[in-house]
Amino acid sequence: MKGMSDIFASLIVTIVILSLAIPLYSYFYFYTREQQHLLANSYSHQLSQLTTDVSVIKLGPVTSQIYVYNYGNSYALLQEVILGNKTFDANVWLPPDGIRSIYNVTDQDLYVGNGSIVVKVNGNLFFY
Repeated sequence: MKGMSDIFASLIVTIVILSLAIPLYSYFYFYTREQQHLLANSYSHQLSQLTTDVSVIKLGPVTSQIYVYNYGNSYALLQEVILGNKTFDANVWLPPDGIRSIYNVTDQDLYVGNGSIVVKVNGNLFFY
């Protein structure tokens, strides 16, 4: 009978260890996958910031005299324009060396004056 209790004891220990192995494996597997995904997104965001070259050219105080200029080598997606407390959705592609008036985005000749202008290009915010 003593030999049987040793077998049952080792069988119970094996079952407990195996029952813990699956949750621990899945936890660490999904944890490392999530970290890899976050790292890849961070890298692509940093790369997007480095390759996006835009500037706002302000020739006057109204939107018809304010331009967004893409001086980079790749296309840039102008997603949003924020003038003071008003936000305008744009979704306009700017080709390399392309220029676009903010009036084309807002469809209004708004007075900006010395107020702040924020443009969202390729998911990055640029403050002017």
